[in-house]
Amino acid sequence: MGKKLLLVFIHGFRGSDTSFKDFPDWLESSLGQTLPGTEVETIIYPRYNTAGELSVAVQNFSSWLLAQKSRHNEDVDVVLLGHSMGGIVGAETILQFHEQGTALSILGLLAYDTPFYSINEGFISRTASSWVQKLDRFLPSMSTSINSGAAIANHLQITAPPTTTSASSSFLQWGLVGSAMGIATLGAYLTRDRILTMMTSTFDHLEFVSALADQDGCHQRMTALLSVSDLIVRCFYVKVKSSNISNTFITMPPNDTMHVFTPIVTTAESEIAAHISIFDPYKNDHYYTLGSDSIALISTMVARRRSCTLHDPCITPAI
Repeated sequence: MGKKLLLVFIHGFRGSDTSFKDFPDWLESSLGQTLPGTEVETIIYPRYNTAGELSVAVQNFSSWLLAQKSRHNEDVDVVLLGHSMGGIVGAETILQFHEQGTALSILGLLAYDTPFYSINEGFISRTASSWVQKLDRFLPSMSTSINSGAAIANHLQITAPPTTTSASSSFLQWGLVGSAMGIATLGAYLTRDRILTMMTSTFDHLEFVSALADQDGCHQRMTALLSVSDLIVRCFYVKVKSSNISNTFITMPPNDTMHVFTPIVTTAESEIAAHISIFDPYKNDHYYTLGSDSIALISTMVARRRSCTLHDPCITPAI
């Protein structure tokens, strides 16, 4: 029997191990036929807490991944497949293993709508505006509630823990202010304990995605990832077509890395709707194209690895 191939799926922000639906089973079945002599197994990383420091999630995942290798007691190849922030966790894990010289054969990373260069500012602005309109429709006294937000926050004595970088700090402060305003509008309907719980949860989750506010860090991460030898990287991203305007969930990459980004054109009602339904064949018009492209890329990864020898290292192609 040939070498074993592990397809490891990592869910994204506030996702779960069911986020990928039947996509993993389809890839495993198809690759089992496409790669004769290779035993293919899919493993979905169990649901993890997308709150707190990103580095903690990366460390937990990397430890779990090494345990999977030990469990198989054999030489295995690995392909990481991450949705949304799961792609960031996968990228950070690859870079950590590369820096430490960890003996784990990772052939590539397939990311699905992963915001490697942060989230599209246009999407954030449109989403914020939409929510304000909805609140204004259902809460006519919203302006009064917002004005009382400072008093409510002071009454609850809500404080945010310090952050380490100015970029993260401003990002978290922006998020907390927005959250405080939203919670203030609902203050009349919630108990003090409920509000405190919401604010604590909001901060923890914002801390997890705060890495996206570090623009230099985002660029450095991608540059380092594409510099890892014998590694194929591809990011599929959704592009919503509406009124002759293309909107994306992710910030578009610079020209020098555009070649590893592939658009998925969709008619979904919004970027977030497209983002969370990317693995739903009933809502993603290009679901089967996405699967076929993923299968082809993984097949290429395996074929390249088989052709490599210790004396003739592979050169990662720009595919």
